[in-house]
Amino acid sequence: MNAAGVEPVAGYDQLERIGQGGFSVVYRARQVHLARTVALKVLTLEGLGERALERFQRECQLLGRLTGHPGIVTVFDAGTTESGHPYIAMELFERGSLRDRLAREGPLPVEEVLNVGVRIAGALAAAHGAGIVHGDVKPQNVLESRFGATALADFGVARLVGAVEASARLDALTPDYAAPEVLEGQPPVPASDVYSLGSTLYHMLAGRSAHRRQEGQGVAAPPALPEAPTDIERPGVSPSLVAAIRQAMARRPEDRFQSALAFAERLRDIQRELGFEATELVRERPAAPPVEAAEAEADPLEQTMAGPRPPLAPVAASRAGRPWQVPAAVGALVAVLLGGALGAHALLDRASRPAAAARPAISPAASPSVSPVASPALDEADRPTQLTALDVGASVVLHWQLSAAAAPYPLFVRQAGSGSAPPTLTAVQRGTRTMTLNGLDPAQGYCFTVGALVATGRPPLIAWSQPACIRGALPPPSPGG
Repeated sequence: MNAAGVEPVAGYDQLERIGQGGFSVVYRARQVHLARTVALKVLTLEGLGERALERFQRECQLLGRLTGHPGIVTVFDAGTTESGHPYIAMELFERGSLRDRLAREGPLPVEEVLNVGVRIAGALAAAHGAGIVHGDVKPQNVLESRFGATALADFGVARLVGAVEASARLDALTPDYAAPEVLEGQPPVPASDVYSLGSTLYHMLAGRSAHRRQEGQGVAAPPALPEAPTDIERPGVSPSLVAAIRQAMARRPEDRFQSALAFAERLRDIQRELGFEATELVRERPAAPPVEAAEAEADPLEQTMAGPRPPLAPVAASRAGRPWQVPAAVGALVAVLLGGALGAHALLDRASRPAAAARPAISPAASPSVSPVASPALDEADRPTQLTALDVGASVVLHWQLSAAAAPYPLFVRQAGSGSAPPTLTAVQRGTRTMTLNGLDPAQGYCFTVGALVATGRPPLIAWSQPACIRGALPPPSPGG
């Protein structure tokens, strides 16, 4: 310990205590080699053996498969201090936890409760799909960013707590939110997380926990828990929402929602019933399988304009020496996406933007032998942003954001593996913000980019996002634009 009572952690400095629980202390800290501010959680559990610490490290490594999910706090680093206490370095969420906010404000608006419920249920669904159970979902572990976004933290911590003696495990868990089977000493399962999320949403609506214990009473034995949560004494709460929370908190796991995803979908239905916009749910969606196209001497765009349209399909890029530049392949997809009738202008919905006049245009009547015209610089607003890739083994879930300027454009997802296979290009509908790519090799790394087709031409003008890579893959040279 230093003079301020803070235990040094190698690689981190400027530690400032910002929170403390029964088994951990949280610091705002600077990660030295990247000069970034992080939340550093140091667990103060005693009596952890070597096997428990090894299991903790494995849990943290599994969390790498969830990196980038918008509903899960990203873990940057994990290890042990000089005295043997485990620590986790993660994203810093400036506004703290829902527990802090509930203590300040009391019950939260129904619309916000539903939004948080969908986001966290979606995060749990992704974790369960990767074989990870949280085990301690509660308001304290739901964090808020300064932009109002919520994310779930402390994956893996409950497993580490479970490695110590049973009494310590029960003291560390918050029984107001723990499922009955967990309080009985059984290991948590996905249905346990569904129960804990339902209990968390109950607290957000009612301003108190569903199973408030009496003054001076310790951990309640499972038989003391009511069969159903007490009524929410608050006018204007939808009966359908109360029913969904009661189902999530059913005493028997088999009576709850079959999955976190099913819980999320029910909450989205309730949002629509109440006239709210349904919260976007990051989940697996079907995607067209990649199809390789043979190289051709003639430009497919010219062939498309002169004859029948080719079927819409992802196209592989294999230009010698330029594996990420596929103007011909993109041209063919452009023609199909625009229905074979490119119109007098190939600029898509840019009439209101001053830069549109400077963009090259193409007409069906134009000669296919016209010389390429240099394109001006792209507007940054055209590019998809915040691309994340959630690794789920043989599949990857991609999620990105689109500005109002980029939303009208057709989209493409570019996939490049670390092996010898050529990159592939997949067409995506306008306005899409998430998709799943299947058929990945679990032993291979991949990088992905998303591009918005701003204008056709030779080559087409595509605004590409920054790459998102998984499994240690390095991004290939920029595709340009």
